[in-house]
Amino acid sequence: MAASSPANPSNAFDLKSASLALVALVLRTTRLDELDAQFEARIAPSADFFNRDPVVIDLTHVRDQVEPVDFAGLAALLRRYSMVPVAVRSGSPEQLEAALEAGLCEAPDSGADLPHARVAPPPEPVAAPEPEPEPVAPAEAAADATDPDALSEDEPALPVPTLLVVDRPLRSGQQVYAKNADLVVLALVSHGAEVIADGSIHVYAPLRGKAIAGATGDISARIFSTCMEPELISVAGIYQTTDPPLPVEVRGKAAQVRLDGDTLVIGITDFAQDQLGEILFVDLPDAGASFGADDEFGTVESLKTVSSLYMPVAGEVVERNEALEGKPTLVNLNCYADGWMLRIRPTETPALMTAADYRSQLEG
Repeated sequence: MAASSPANPSNAFDLKSASLALVALVLRTTRLDELDAQFEARIAPSADFFNRDPVVIDLTHVRDQVEPVDFAGLAALLRRYSMVPVAVRSGSPEQLEAALEAGLCEAPDSGADLPHARVAPPPEPVAAPEPEPEPVAPAEAAADATDPDALSEDEPALPVPTLLVVDRPLRSGQQVYAKNADLVVLALVSHGAEVIADGSIHVYAPLRGKAIAGATGDISARIFSTCMEPELISVAGIYQTTDPPLPVEVRGKAAQVRLDGDTLVIGITDFAQDQLGEILFVDLPDAGASFGADDEFGTVESLKTVSSLYMPVAGEVVERNEALEGKPTLVNLNCYADGWMLRIRPTETPALMTAADYRSQLEG
């Protein structure tokens, strides 16, 4: 029997270029206790939001601080919440040196969040055939040649929008990213799959995975689907999980998701309306009224009682739901959709309870 020869060491591995999707964690503090508290409040309730996703730590807002960053402690904290830190960016030279010593690499200051997608290039301009010149009288031809108003000017070419089209189903664990482009998906986006675009996302099939539009901060981006059933949706970094579920008017139906300016929608919870019973009257303030956090802003009257309404954050009333004057039971029918009460423009950064925290409070 012939002995097998050992593998040629020169063929033991290959080096190839690759791209990697990264979540950017933009730090506004490096205090680990503060970060831990906010991770616990904002990330822990959605345990599967980060599934060991690679993370680049953005130091833009803390690069001028004198206090050194504990990158080893920060990396350990991120791993506790299923994030895998791989790089840092936009830090001071001292911070970058400390990050390298902690085993993190340096990423470019911008454009490193997500990989480049293969986007179809704009079509090459095709010159149209020039029409045959019409016969012109000699006098007219001379006038055209000397008249400056008759000279044509080159108009600037209009930008051609870029678009990435995916015509195959996306299974759990698969991800598609359209850089500087809109994304169109013509097949199912399954649970666990991710569709990401710097522009808008159009899914002409059930959307059941994660959809992240406006990935680089485009607040005009939107998410469209013929069957809206996502596990997470995000526009320009503002995200929402489907816990609690989407309203019945939206869930499983053709719908779009967009940011609604800089306002917050105020109302009561489904638990509150259930405890109140049939609502008979809702007293709400006019637009322009201002309130501090925890200020009483109105009352709700039901068959059982009259209860005060309190403002969760400081802000100015932009709009009230006039439909409640004629039909206050809209709050009972769907407090998260037609039964909303106020739209306010907050004057402070909201620190609100998550849906999971609220349920835990009720159950505890």
